[in-house]
Amino acid sequence: MKCFLIREASSIFWNASTSYGLGMVGTVASAVAEVRILDNNSKYKRYTNAQLLQEIDRFDPHVVGFSIHAFNILASGQLIRAVKKRFPHLCLIGGGLHTFTMPHEVSETGVDIVVKGEAELAIKPLLRALDEQPVNRNYAFVIGNALAAVLDSIPGLLFHAAHRPARTDTGMGLYVQDLDTLPFINYDLFNLHDYLKYPGDDLYVTNVLVTQRGCPYPCPFCHVEESAALNNVRENSSAYRLALVDHLATRYNPKHLIIYDSNFTLRRKSALDFCLGFRARGFHERMTFFCQTNVVIKLDDELVLAMRQAGCTEVGLGIERLSKRALELIRKNRNYERILHNIGILNRYGMHVQANCLLGFPFDTRETVEEEQRLFASIQDQISVFAVFILQPAPGTEVYELTPYKRWYLEKKFVEWKPSFYHISYNYATNAWDANFFNLDPETQKAIRVMKEHFHTLSIAKMNSPLLDLLHQLERGVAKASFALYCVSPNLERILFWLPTMVRKSLHNYLLQTKHPTRNPNRPEDPAIRPDPPDNPRLDYHPSP
Repeated sequence: MKCFLIREASSIFWNASTSYGLGMVGTVASAVAEVRILDNNSKYKRYTNAQLLQEIDRFDPHVVGFSIHAFNILASGQLIRAVKKRFPHLCLIGGGLHTFTMPHEVSETGVDIVVKGEAELAIKPLLRALDEQPVNRNYAFVIGNALAAVLDSIPGLLFHAAHRPARTDTGMGLYVQDLDTLPFINYDLFNLHDYLKYPGDDLYVTNVLVTQRGCPYPCPFCHVEESAALNNVRENSSAYRLALVDHLATRYNPKHLIIYDSNFTLRRKSALDFCLGFRARGFHERMTFFCQTNVVIKLDDELVLAMRQAGCTEVGLGIERLSKRALELIRKNRNYERILHNIGILNRYGMHVQANCLLGFPFDTRETVEEEQRLFASIQDQISVFAVFILQPAPGTEVYELTPYKRWYLEKKFVEWKPSFYHISYNYATNAWDANFFNLDPETQKAIRVMKEHFHTLSIAKMNSPLLDLLHQLERGVAKASFALYCVSPNLERILFWLPTMVRKSLHNYLLQTKHPTRNPNRPEDPAIRPDPPDNPRLDYHPSP
């Protein structure tokens, strides 16, 4: 049994990254199949559909799986139809974040089977069942009576059997209760040759830890009421986390770790044990780390000191808004004093603070945005990086019900977006500002753009890099011209600013990797990467098979 897993390119303009979910599912699947993962989101290469078909043909799999989310479902559907036409004998499986809320839309892409929600518990029995299905290149793949009977017993599937008039839904998928039973992701399954070429390329690729799932907070822009997996908070033990760090350090030798858990300090004892263990094992001498958390939970000296001594150099805070009314409307149960306390204690121990702000809600006006700009400016001396985002309504959330643009992710004008020089200069990750999902008036839109520009420029200045600051000052005038032309003709802007855009991407990405104070720590050179992964990469932790 050979399984080829693909994540099609995302329409988000963001850091090149590997998919945690696809990596974990692929690693679990590798216990029963030969697995290859092609993540089409690298910095150096984007595969066309024709090239992806060639890669599939070269690997000659029995099964092809697709990781699908809102920002790649349109492209994934196009690829799936091409694969089905070229290789009708293959079984196509759809999974990914979109299956948590819109599994029927994933089924409509043309896959044979949808795995809803977390797929780790379903993938092995599913592949075993498919392995017993004879593959005949002369016939199209169909789910016959015998296979359908087996699939009926696997929770969380959606499929169309040949002899049944409607799709079969086997109910809610199982989610992993004990995260310690999961293996460490084998990044060697990925197309790493498309990601890793120069120092610093490992950021968001092989230096990521995700050891927490679920969130207890009812934020209307990301909370999905119906999903038990998304709401049920689970964490790996400290022993597992530290063993994972040891594995990454041994195999991939990162200088900086990205801990992608949404709420690192949600469970204080867990965070404290991890930090103490991190330092006790000497990891702090080899690498630093970034984490993110909310500001609902009050931070204290003991925990923050342990974080700093372990090597935490930067903490991202999900502040989102500072005005009392906005905090109430987005159900952020916090107060201004708590936010100031947490920022202050992080500053006291010398950590960089990234303040996340979210604009573009249906209730936003010019006045509400300008109020947020004043409030965030009042704390700017204590903040190292301001990350100003614009709301993109995710399917399944409360705010999604408020946009008139339902299923926007299936329309080309929303997802086949090519950022202008201006958008790249000011770090617009998506086209949410252009899309204007809640039909905000022009004055509000302008206020959002002004605030984003202001705090991006301030964040560059706070990096204390004369070279970065000079480059940004030079590009501001170019960006202004780019935006003016983009408003008239995006295609013309793309043609005239092609060369500046390419130069800006290459040079600025390199400088961010090498000059950013939290990602280039001064420390002795580490031992070389081991040529092969160890048989049992662990410290005192023994993950279940």
